[in-house]
Amino acid sequence: MGNQAGKTKVLLRSFLLFIALTLTACGGGSGGGSSASGPGDIIGTGIRGTAATGKALANASIEVKSASGQSRSGASDGAGKFQIDSLDDGPFLMRASTANGFLYSVAHKGSESLIKRNIHPFTDLIIRNWFSTQGLDIDSVFDNGGNAIASMPTAQQIDAVRQEIEAIVAQVLETHGVAGFDLLSGEFNADGAGFDAFLDNDPVVINNNQITVIINNPVTNIQNIIINGVNLDTDFTSGNDNPPSTPANLRALPASGSEIVVVWDASSDDKGVAGYNVYRNGQLIGTTPYPVFSDTGLSANTDYSYEVEAFDGRDQLSAKTPATSPIRLDTPDTTAPPAATGLQAQAAGNTIRLNWTQSQIDDVASFRILRGSAGNANSLVATVTSTDHFDINLSGGTEFCYRVEAVDAAGNKAPASNEICATTAGSSGGSGTSSIAFSQAGYTVSEATGSIAITVNRTGDLSQVSS
Repeated sequence: MGNQAGKTKVLLRSFLLFIALTLTACGGGSGGGSSASGPGDIIGTGIRGTAATGKALANASIEVKSASGQSRSGASDGAGKFQIDSLDDGPFLMRASTANGFLYSVAHKGSESLIKRNIHPFTDLIIRNWFSTQGLDIDSVFDNGGNAIASMPTAQQIDAVRQEIEAIVAQVLETHGVAGFDLLSGEFNADGAGFDAFLDNDPVVINNNQITVIINNPVTNIQNIIINGVNLDTDFTSGNDNPPSTPANLRALPASGSEIVVVWDASSDDKGVAGYNVYRNGQLIGTTPYPVFSDTGLSANTDYSYEVEAFDGRDQLSAKTPATSPIRLDTPDTTAPPAATGLQAQAAGNTIRLNWTQSQIDDVASFRILRGSAGNANSLVATVTSTDHFDINLSGGTEFCYRVEAVDAAGNKAPASNEICATTAGSSGGSGTSSIAFSQAGYTVSEATGSIAITVNRTGDLSQVSS
């Protein structure tokens, strides 16, 4: 009988321990906590996705905050994959820590308990834009302790913004083989292919509450700006929308005995320029998001003339350019264009704007932007078709020097321009001040959960030891 009683006590203790462990795994209580489980360990609602900027955001802090104020946190793995579990019904704000701050995303619960949502520069653009149109700062909203979020977008509202941004970049996505990719929920790997190659080549810059989206042709490396300094609080879903400006400086250049390269200066738009229609002798022959088009399979002793028009994400058309003078592919081009002159550089924050003068621009297919230290500006950083360029996301407090080379369609290269240098604002990575701050004003953890991730952000000089 005594042995039986002892067995009963052991079984009872084991049962109570099982209950305690089960409650802990469920993240009991209403406070914030950390819960990053592997696939198959879902308890309630969870969010799974990839955090990347083109390269994986490896081992990054991932935070999720629901409209009710519930917080959960975890970390991405080495490939940028993350999964945050034990969530309420949302909707949710999400963010990933980066070296320069945070990238945000948003999620709404659907029919499945596991929500697929990513965090990357375009999700950040979508949700920052929505909060900005409401007159709200997303960082302040997220950092407001355990308080409920008073203003959260509906799934329909955020989907409307997503569709407008996707319409602007639709042709760029197509060049990377991911036409129709859902910027919020489309699954991808941070492996340099497909959508990740799109992120690698086409950065989003939000600086001083202005949006700039730069695209780079993966074949020719020609660079273009499709969203150019648009205010962050611009309502992309508004019906008040203007067509793009007419492309400028259209020129048609012989590249070989059967090819003509058509180039022009990019158009501007109040929201974004999605692409260009190219016409040969009055007939539409192609569409491209880049300000350059190669027309191949042509014949000698034939006149060819070209026009170009721009269109935005809602298919509104600019006026067509005046047609180029007729061109024939009779004589190979062996003469380089004149050198670019009058190169100037102006620094504003961590961006340097270059502009220069080019005589006989009708003979120039592209400009190669070279950068380096003083007397050594030899590294190619961009190729453009117009006589200006924005070099962005540069290190603070650093001198950058530039030269420009003009190239024609046949590959004849002019001598490099004069060298010009400019210094970005702020302090450099090794000789300035730094600051350290918690990522949010307050943290809450329940007894049942037992732990919480606290994120500390450091900015400025990263060369010295901190503790």
